[in-house]
Amino acid sequence: MVIILSDQSFPPFLQLSNGKCLAVIRIENGSLIDLVTNFFEILGGTEIGVGSLVLLASANHLGSVGAAAYADERGLRVRLGGCIDVRHGLPLLMDGSDSPHLIRSLYEVGDWLGNLKNKGERFPLCSYKKMLEISTGTLTGTVTAAKQPEYETRLRLPVSLYEFESKIWASRFSDLPAKIHKLESKGEE
Repeated sequence: MVIILSDQSFPPFLQLSNGKCLAVIRIENGSLIDLVTNFFEILGGTEIGVGSLVLLASANHLGSVGAAAYADERGLRVRLGGCIDVRHGLPLLMDGSDSPHLIRSLYEVGDWLGNLKNKGERFPLCSYKKMLEISTGTLTGTVTAAKQPEYETRLRLPVSLYEFESKIWASRFSDLPAKIHKLESKGEE
């Protein structure tokens, strides 16, 4: 079972190609810690299946703290009793955004999750890149003309979801969009 814990920016449901929907629980303006705390309150002791995956994705939190602090929520990256895998997911912006900080942070977190040390922990970066292409208009030919200025930052990010080792990552992106468009049903497929 896959459960997505997110804030209000994430779509309330995501239909899979087989017609089923992923379980999405949204907490308005929820930080990653708020999402986990409320999830366990909702469960109220009910067990979920062995091997279940819980993805955490809060655009509100990411926009507030940036990529390094978002990635460094070490207390959330644990296997609970070996049965539930809790991992960072990537926020989807249902209503879009024109925040340069949030957009840059989305790309930084996507890059980090796609390049983790242990291949089994890596997020399928191609899926995330496709979502970014859809939401920035790259796939539809409606790319926002305005771009963010190119600059480099250095971030201390974990090398693994389950280890405390970290390293300095150079964040170099050119041609970042100035805006992410609102998701529409035709682009969500």
